Amino acid sequence: MSLKLYLDESITNKLFAHFLILAGHDVQVPAEVGLLHASDLAHFNHVIHEQRILITANPDDFEALHVQSQGQHPGIFAVHYDNNPRKDPKLKDLVRAIDNIMKAGMPIAGQYYVLNQWLYERNLTSR
Repeated sequence: MSLKLYLDESITNKLFAHFLILAGHDVQVPAEVGLLHASDLAHFNHVIHEQRILITANPDDFEALHVQSQGQHPGIFAVHYDNNPRKDPKLKDLVRAIDNIMKAGMPIAGQYYVLNQWLYERNLTSR
């Protein structure tokens, strides 16, 4: 299943966008739509209008917008970084976390997910 994603400026990264596209997703970044240096609210309104899931490394501000909107948005994937290279998720791990949410059959529209909580690896052996 392919998702329509939007990377806000806090997480816009060409390599991350490339990994997401390789995973089959439709990815949009602020520079493509004239939203460089735009406010969080402008990014949020854009994803609502375009029906895209927002990916952000600015979790607090977008969690507040999620609450204010009462979940009236296509979905938010947030990432927490602690500036600790050994603990912070790698870009490929974030792609896997999105895949884990999809494989679990979780609803996405109107939801706020912290990708860090979905970083587990699937156990490929059956018991």
